[in-house]
Formats: sequence, C-alpha cells, structure tokens
Amino acid sequence: MKRVLITGASSGIGRALAIEYGRRGHAVALAARREEALAETARLATEAGAPEAVTLATDLSAAENAQKLWHNANEQLGDIDIVIANAGVGRNYRVHKLSYEDFDFLTRVNYTATVALMLEAAPAMVERGHGQLVGISSIAGFRGLPAASAYCGSKAALTHFLESARIDLRPKGVQVTVVSPGFVKTPMVEDHKGPLPFLVPVDKAARIVAKGISKKKRHIQFPWQLVLIARLGRLLPAPLWDRFMSGRQM
Repeated sequence: MKRVLITGASSGIGRALAIEYGRRGHAVALAARREEALAETARLATEAGAPEAVTLATDLSAAENAQKLWHNANEQLGDIDIVIANAGVGRNYRVHKLSYEDFDFLTRVNYTATVALMLEAAPAMVERGHGQLVGISSIAGFRGLPAASAYCGSKAALTHFLESARIDLRPKGVQVTVVSPGFVKTPMVEDHKGPLPFLVPVDKAARIVAKGISKKKRHIQFPWQLVLIARLGRLLPAPLWDRFMSGRQM
C-alpha cells in the first residue's frame, strides 16, 4: 500500500486520481479549499477501495499553506510515498488585458505552491531514500499560446523546475514525474470558448496518470495526437508560429 497526497482533489483530475488510487488499494490524503467537495472525494475514494482517506482543507494560493500541508499529511496519514501536485487554475486573458493581480494569483497556485510543497517533501524523501514527486503541468507549457501568457508561463516554469529536480533527486532514490495532459473533461474547461481537440474523459486521464506514475515515468504526455501536434509546433520558427497562432482563440 502506498500513501498518496493529492492536491486539487475536490474535483476534476484530482478527484478522479483519488478514486483511481482507491481502486488500487492505496491510502490518500486529499487537499483543496472546498471542505464539502473534499469530503465527497474522500467518500468516493473509500467506496472505491482506499483503506484510508483523510481530508486537509488548504488554500494553496499561499506558499506557507503548501509547506504546512506536507507536514499535516504525514501526521494524519503516515509517511507519504507519492505527492501529486495537481492544484491549478486556468484563466485566459490577452496580455494587454491581464492584470498583475490575476497573473500573481495564477502563478501562486499553479507554480509557487507546488514548488513550496515539493521543497518541503524532497528532504524528507531523500532522508528516507525513496518517494515520488509528481507535478501536473500541461502541453500548454510547450510553447506560448494566444490569451494564455500567464497560464503557459506557469506550466513551462513548473515543467523545467521538475525536470531539474529529477536530475538532482534520482541519485538519491527519489523519482520525479512531469505530467503534461492536453484537454481533459473537467470543470476547468466548461467555460472554454475555443476548440477542445482530442478531449480526454477525466477517468481515462486518471488511469493514464496513475499507470505512468507506477512505472516511474519521467514524463507522462497525452493524448498522443495533441502531443504530436505540440511537438511539431515547437519546431516551427518563431515568425511562422506567431503567424499561425495570431488571432486564434485558445
């Protein structure tokens, strides 16, 4: 049995992962802001087979809360084996309409809190000689997209942080996994005004992620069709990329 800490567990990928790990017979510590929604996730994870599911109401827009979360999770559930930093927000603004307040909030949730959590977890995992840190990034971190400067920036920063952390921690017995999904059918995309190509059902996404984590993959990317398009996009020279993406709604 593994003990798994999942942030952003009140809905979407976080809830689906809690249920998936419950099916696999693992104990889960669930963190998010909404207590009632967290309690429902815990109930679903327990019904799926989790031997234990604890809830930790936490506002991850503040780094100090992320730091405390690591210690609270270990106290309530026991030594955490896997940290899945899934909490995130998505807000689309053209850069000339993006306020610093919105940028700051998105960056704190999507990037800073994840880093704060992992900086607390990493020394303990190194001391134990095992553990796995998982960050939910995005294909949007591959290259800049229209009306998504803050979001793309936060995911690109997270990806590079995790890749560097992997190099540092692998010799210490700690695995690091970067998850880069495309569009997943969650509440985050309900108000999305642009296209949603190759939309992945949330339960399928959770299975893909959990399977990749169990194999200790360095990078989990899906769906393959969108990953291929994104990789090809990275090869385009900047003038062609700018021309192709200009005016598009993402």
